[in-house]
Amino acid sequence: MRLLAATSSVASVLRAGLDCHRLGSSKRARTKVGPVTGFVTQKSAVEVFSFSILKLRQLAVAGVIEMTSPAQTHGLRMYDLKALEALRKEVDDAASTYALTRRLGFPSIAVGALHEAGLIDRVSEAATASIGAIAYSIRSVDLLEATLRAKASLRTGGPSIPLWESLAALPMRHRPWPSILQLLLSGRFAFGIDPDGRKLADMILVPTGMPLARLVIDGSIRAMPPPAPCTIATFEEIWTTIRARAENVAGLRELGLLPEGTVSWGNLRGFLQRYVTLKEANERTSWRHMEGRNVLARHGIHPLHTVEEKGRRPALIYDRTEVGPFMAEWIDPDIQDV
Repeated sequence: MRLLAATSSVASVLRAGLDCHRLGSSKRARTKVGPVTGFVTQKSAVEVFSFSILKLRQLAVAGVIEMTSPAQTHGLRMYDLKALEALRKEVDDAASTYALTRRLGFPSIAVGALHEAGLIDRVSEAATASIGAIAYSIRSVDLLEATLRAKASLRTGGPSIPLWESLAALPMRHRPWPSILQLLLSGRFAFGIDPDGRKLADMILVPTGMPLARLVIDGSIRAMPPPAPCTIATFEEIWTTIRARAENVAGLRELGLLPEGTVSWGNLRGFLQRYVTLKEANERTSWRHMEGRNVLARHGIHPLHTVEEKGRRPALIYDRTEVGPFMAEWIDPDIQDV
């Protein structure tokens, strides 16, 4: 580990025999001249341990680590190296909400939701309580991170069931419906957990930065074999639910819109891939709303159904195979038959 060499001002202070405090030991004068062997500066500690300056100060104030007086070192705060190393080991074993958020790109609410769902374990806050951080076991998160980096599905063996079915089996107080499903709908990923509700069993990665429902509609998600064709009325309900960014996926099953067995958001593409709204056709072909409708009507293509949207024009739903000749670029042939 690189330690900051003592500057001339620090060396002169050390030569003078000023006290430097070590964690868990009595004060003693250090007169060694040259590189500082038992301490690191705030700057080097931040670089080595990825702590913010504010956190280092708070840890020192809380007595978790110990530092010399800034006045004694001409404004250069110096921290006990062994105390930092011990703290680093503890941080390696337990990550704070902030650390998980930075490490995995999750919003902080998702970290709490993962804990509530049993995917990560909360551990001692002894070393982090002073900085207002909640510490979690990162064993499961290591698995999650490896999967994120691998950009591939992760199988841990044994049967896997959809996340929302697993959550439905948990006691009501442990159902993080809004948080977990916001995470799913945010476009981060979709995954299942095994029947005991405690471990990751399957993960299907989707691109970030785009709502999951949008990816389903676009056909960007590699879906499972689609279920039996649905009726237009069923499609309308699914369409409306997705447009509203519904958070309770179980609600779809309660409405009878999802078949029994393994279901994922990718399955919804099976329901949607036959259809397209006039609005989306217009976006792809630069049609205006009425003009596009009239063009299709002139070619004998009429909407299959109309979905009323409060405060907006009705969404006209067309069979994509009929509209296709007028929007050939809308469907990617490489993605169409996944």
